[in-house]
Amino acid sequence: MKPSGGKCIVHTDQVVTLEGNVPALDTMVILQFDSQEQAQKWYDSPAYQAIIGYRKQAAESRGYLVEGVS
Repeated sequence: MKPSGGKCIVHTDQVVTLEGNVPALDTMVILQFDSQEQAQKWYDSPAYQAIIGYRKQAAESRGYLVEGVS
């Protein structure tokens, strides 16, 4: 992530659903990038694509690109 300007800002197993129909989560991870373009660059990078299979084998997950606030 670092070459694309990313950093992990949340990595926790302490997730409490207050509203809505949300599937049970074992862990939540939130990554921060300067832009959606930088996040996409990281996701598409050869380095991440080389290891993404490990994550997919280890866990059922969902990924989103979400515009934040400044």
